[in-house]
This record gives sequence, structure tokens and C-alpha cells, in this order.
Amino acid sequence: MIKPEAKSPEVNAWEENNSMIIAWLLNSLEKDLQGSVAYADDAKTIWDDLKKHFSRENASRVHQLKRDISLFRQERQPIAVYHTKLKIMWDELSTYTKIPTYSCAGCTCGSAKEIAQQREEEKVHQFLMGLNRDTYEIIQSQILSMEPLPSINKVYAIVMREEKQRATHKGAEVNIEAAAINVGMLEGNEQIFAVKASTRNSGTSKLRCDRYERTGHDKSKCYELIGYPPNWKPRRSNKNKGFMKASHVSEATVGRKEPRRSAPVSLTSDGTHN
Repeated sequence: MIKPEAKSPEVNAWEENNSMIIAWLLNSLEKDLQGSVAYADDAKTIWDDLKKHFSRENASRVHQLKRDISLFRQERQPIAVYHTKLKIMWDELSTYTKIPTYSCAGCTCGSAKEIAQQREEEKVHQFLMGLNRDTYEIIQSQILSMEPLPSINKVYAIVMREEKQRATHKGAEVNIEAAAINVGMLEGNEQIFAVKASTRNSGTSKLRCDRYERTGHDKSKCYELIGYPPNWKPRRSNKNKGFMKASHVSEATVGRKEPRRSAPVSLTSDGTHN
């Protein structure tokens, strides 16, 4: 704002605002830089002087931001984190490269709107280029084939939905794989048990007792020959029931003498014995 004339009624208000803005500018500078603008009469002079000194640093920062944006990649970051970091760089870059405004009387060219649209499309391309190609190549092609190209907010929503769908399918695949592993382990255990049982049965089926013509043991382990263990209990299977019962009977009767039977007694007619 240009300083009004000394006789203007607005001069007092201008001087108050000017002094306040100068104080803001000086307080925002490092102490080493305050001396270079300490004797300026108005805030505009200070601002113009600072702009000349530091405009080159702004150009360097703009170059750095554009380079970081072009090289930024998603890698292992979730889509939300990747987009947020990109947006921070976009917002900072926009403070240095503002869209020009036109105040021409009756201007209908729409240049500002066209520039804004170009920057929006540039953000879409930067966002898609940084996505993991192996994961989002198909969705990239689908978005780029849309006409017109959607806004960055819409593109972000599309990719987020794709990420959630992939996470859901991946979780289902993990559950199926875990179930298959469990089934395989059960089947493997059953096969192991079957092999062990077959090995055990094949080993015992070769043994044969010559005395009783039975399989499963030989004469050296035949209880009928070497005696039964103290805690031995007979099996209750139908196949061996008759054999075990007969064994108990034969074992109980070994060494037992049959009682003597007395001759039949007959009585005569007079009541005396014959």
C-alpha cells in the first residue's frame, strides 16, 4: 500500500500499520540479518530488499522439491502414507509457484483455470508413477484410459479401494493355505501311524508258537510253557476267549486228584447192608 500524502486523513492509520508490519518482519529475521534492513522507512522497502536477497534460495528449494517429487516411490509404504508425503511436498511447492490471477475487464480466456487443471493432472501422473508397478500396473492403465483424467482425490480413492481389496484377498489366501497345511499334516500323521502299525504287525505276524500253532509269539515267550506273569489278565476277544478259558481250566486242574467214588449201597428187606 502506497503511503498517503501528509495532509491525508489516512496517514495516521497507515503509519500505525506500517510500524506494526516492520516489527513483524524484523522479529521474523535472524539477528544477523536484522541490521541489513533496520534503517528502512517502510515495510515495502524491507520486503523488496529481502525478496532480492533470497529469491535465489526459493528457486533452489523449488528445484529440490520438484526433484524429490519425481523420484519419490511408494516401496513398502501403505497408500495413505505415500499419498500424505506427496501432498506435503505439493503444498509446499504451491507456496512458491502460485497460479497467476487476471483482472482484465471482461476476461473470459480461463487461463488460470487451465493452469490449475494442468497442475492437477501433473499430480495424478506423479502419484501413479510412484506406485509399485508390480502391484498396481493394471489399475494404473485403467485410470490413464479414463476420459477426462480424474482428479488426484478421485485417483487416490480408487487406489485405496484396490489396496483394501488386495488385503482382503491376501487374508483369504492365507487362511486357505493354513487349512491346507493342517490337512496335509493330519494326512501325513495318519500315513506315519499306518506305516508304524504295519511295521509292528508285520514284525509280530512272523512269530509262531510250534506247541499251540498260534501266531504272535514263539515258544520262548509262550505263557503256557514259561508261566503267566503275576499281573497278567486274560484277553476278552472272542477269538481267544475259548482258548483262554480252556487254558485256565487246564491250569487249575493240573496236579489235582479226582475224589474217590464210593460204590453204590443197597439195602435188603430186613434193613441190613449188602
